[in-house]
Amino acid sequence: EDAANDGERWRWTMAEAARIHPPSKVTSDYRWARFLVDHYGVRTLAHFGWWRQSDPEQAEGVLQVHTLKEEESLASLAGGVKRFMLAEEYRFIPLLRRLSRGTGAKRAGAGDLLVEVLLDRRQYVQAGKDLERVIETHGPGHDKQRKKLLDQIRGDWGRFESAPMFPAGEEPLVDYLYRNASEVSLTLHELKLDEVVADVFAHLEGNPRQIERDMINVGMIGQRLVRDNRKKYLGPKIREWAMDLKPHANHWDTRAQLEVPVSEAGAYLLKATAGEGNHSWTVVWISDTALLSHQLKEARLFYLAESGNAAPLGGEIEFFGYRVKHREGGRRVLRKFDVLT
Repeated sequence: EDAANDGERWRWTMAEAARIHPPSKVTSDYRWARFLVDHYGVRTLAHFGWWRQSDPEQAEGVLQVHTLKEEESLASLAGGVKRFMLAEEYRFIPLLRRLSRGTGAKRAGAGDLLVEVLLDRRQYVQAGKDLERVIETHGPGHDKQRKKLLDQIRGDWGRFESAPMFPAGEEPLVDYLYRNASEVSLTLHELKLDEVVADVFAHLEGNPRQIERDMINVGMIGQRLVRDNRKKYLGPKIREWAMDLKPHANHWDTRAQLEVPVSEAGAYLLKATAGEGNHSWTVVWISDTALLSHQLKEARLFYLAESGNAAPLGGEIEFFGYRVKHREGGRRVLRKFDVLT
């Protein structure tokens, strides 16, 4: 009756539940810790500034989450983004660390949440230490997910960023994001684009019952090579080499530009191995032509040009198209549509 709001009533209810049934105190404390993380943790910044211009001072504060002490937090509150000291009973990191000691599902969940909080703060070194302790106490987790996470934090890791179409005549630079690795091993293969396009034509001209979207999307050739092991599209190896990397300390991500030693038009599969860590692939597209189209009043204008200087090119252009014609009546029993090319 003396509670001033629903929050006080909720906390009193949890305290009473723990008093009446002491084993439930772990559950009550875990719920309280999760509430604090959700309302006062840095994950409240996840959508900060996405729909409006960010305040420069607030935006600068967002970039400093790794400097937070355990008794501090940086959160998006009603009055904006604030860095502030937490009252002792609101300090969720020490609470989660205390809860994670001992056995039980809730204590294991507290340990996992603690690691998530530290990762959100970009405090990867401390996250690795706590995760190692959680593994010793509660095991590697389902499908060894805790062990895999620890390897991802401390081990060599890398992946390619999205890359544009590059003009012919210049060796392209591909963005590569990596962590911890001091070297990356690279392998470059040419791709057989003619066979890729021929298979697209054959698939559509065969009037398939189901159109394979991955098949007709030439841009997904890299994914098909890796996922479906379509080695028939893999051409000769062009080069295999290694490059030194300079990773940031504290297990932070670092971005590097990798020079690809090819400048002729075509598609190339580039494989990267980050030190002793994971493999990643990307397709490097190099084009010597560009086709522009513009809708006129009663027709469409196509302009074929060199990709580097937009100089016009002469010759014939072969177009290929298809459409889906849905069947009607009894003809739908056997198949719902026909593919017309």
